[in-house]
Amino acid sequence: MSMFRNIYLILAGMLSSLPLSVLDLNDERPVHVIQCEGVYPQHLQGVCIDEKGSIYWSFTDVLVKTDLVGKRIAKAPVASHHGDLCYLDGRLYVAVNLGQFNQPAGRADSRV
Repeated sequence: MSMFRNIYLILAGMLSSLPLSVLDLNDERPVHVIQCEGVYPQHLQGVCIDEKGSIYWSFTDVLVKTDLVGKRIAKAPVASHHGDLCYLDGRLYVAVNLGQFNQPAGRADSRV
């Protein structure tokens, strides 16, 4: 379980939503690592950032909001199997399967 104690996010990965013209892929400055505060027993499903610089982390059964250095601002337990997420126009969208995960067709209940 110790591998879940430190979940790291490379800042450059968070910036992937920016136009390529803004990113300098040959930039040799040091990479900044952000550690999400807290320990979460399930795995990280996705990460996104809003226009104010808050980071949203989706673990399988909890959503976490941090600042840009990883300090937790809020967390909310959610039904298991929440997945990737995105922030758009002031709203957070998260994929979730409320049915039987990885089962034959017709047993899933996938939503956003």
